[in-house]
Amino acid sequence: MATRDTPWWSLWVAFDLLGLALFITAFLDRRPKLILDDRGILDKRLRIGVIPWAEIRSVDVRSLGGVNFIWLKRSETGSENPSGKALPLRADDLDVPAPVLAGLILERWHLCTGVEKVGA
Repeated sequence: MATRDTPWWSLWVAFDLLGLALFITAFLDRRPKLILDDRGILDKRLRIGVIPWAEIRSVDVRSLGGVNFIWLKRSETGSENPSGKALPLRADDLDVPAPVLAGLILERWHLCTGVEKVGA
């Protein structure tokens, strides 16, 4: 704890070192960030829990400012997204290209919901 004799800059240095440690830890974390399973999609970066397959209405790939996103249009009954707006999942920092990931999400969505593929 800082006392009156402690220089003010030592607190800034401590906060900077803590921030740097958190950044490095997050950067070096190689665990999966996006998980597709029978329940739905879990994006650990969003911290909203699993997005059930039944809540997903459409999947689209879009780029904003040169950053690729997978846009999930969710049903209006979604617990975390009552307005039914699209939920962007950032795809640039993943090991799979955005179009391939969107295809995998669509495949899994069709398997888990039983919805027929359009044009198949």
